[in-house]
Amino acid sequence: MRKYNLEFLKNIKSFKYQPYGKEILKEYTLLFRDIYNHEISHHEGITYAPHILRAVASLQWSSKEFTKSNEQSINFYLKLTDKQILKNFKGGTLTEIHHLTGIPIETLRRKIDLMIKKGWLMKKDKQILQTHQWLIYHVPMAIAETDRVIEAATKISKLLSDKK
Repeated sequence: MRKYNLEFLKNIKSFKYQPYGKEILKEYTLLFRDIYNHEISHHEGITYAPHILRAVASLQWSSKEFTKSNEQSINFYLKLTDKQILKNFKGGTLTEIHHLTGIPIETLRRKIDLMIKKGWLMKKDKQILQTHQWLIYHVPMAIAETDRVIEAATKISKLLSDKK
């Protein structure tokens, strides 16, 4: 998993009155506006959906131990059928998702039921897993979103280094 150091964004508003401050603030604002708008449209306005889906993904994909010999590409995951997902991965329970997100259990239950009806999630006993339908819809968008974040952070970083 890639890790990015975005510590310098914490006090970005202090740059407002410094050289390049307006440009930095503009890039920062555009970045978070785009992320927010994307979250709303991508998850069809379902509140808590991004948090729930990330928690389910974290539990689901961490349930399988990966080594150099069985590490797979994104294409591998996009080709998984619901049957293969159910067979090869463990999901998260309501309690585990609650602990990861802090969302009340009853709210989780309602939101998960809604996402199951939409075909984004499925159940295996008490475990909740992402579906093939969600993966083929979400993964390309997540990659594009990550690219946008990296691009914006790079612009902000360049503006900050130009400032010196």
